[in-house]
Amino acid sequence: MITNREITSRELLDKALDELVDSARANGVSDDETAEALRVRAAGIAGGDDGETETEPEP
Repeated sequence: MITNREITSRELLDKALDELVDSARANGVSDDETAEALRVRAAGIAGGDDGETETEPEP
């Protein structure tokens, strides 16, 4: 199950990401799709996007 706890440390963030990846794999999402979604999210965070949920890269 995807975590619903507060993420208060890097360690908890890593555990939550492990859960996310495990859940995606268990539900047939390819590692490539998961990695791409995480890259897009990371780029949004690094670019200052505030809570954006867009998972498709911009053209």
